[in-house]
Amino acid sequence: MRWKCTSCENYDLCQNCKAKSHIHNHPDDHMFELVPHSKSSKRAPQFALHFGVVCDFCKSKVRGMRWKCAFCYNYDLCKDCKLKSQNIHDHPNNHAFKPIAYPTGMLLSNILNCSIKLYKL
Repeated sequence: MRWKCTSCENYDLCQNCKAKSHIHNHPDDHMFELVPHSKSSKRAPQFALHFGVVCDFCKSKVRGMRWKCAFCYNYDLCKDCKLKSQNIHDHPNNHAFKPIAYPTGMLLSNILNCSIKLYKL
């Protein structure tokens, strides 16, 4: 995943560095937006189904970006409800959410497929 600064022309952070953005000496008032993969990519996160994960607000299966509460043990939102998260009254507004683009099984599958291809070479 890539996070792009909305104020700077060419300033991006990876998912790991985004969590530590305060140490990069980047202005605190700059916002970052998540840049998804191309819509034509089969691995695009907007098509991924997170098996067994249900949005705690609308109760639908989570497809696409999953937003997991960083403070609560089991609280997830789908991408649509995350946009409305300021209006969700059953969850504290001051809790941060972690974006999860790919289901865990999808990442493992990609790693295994890559390992198999390397083994065949």
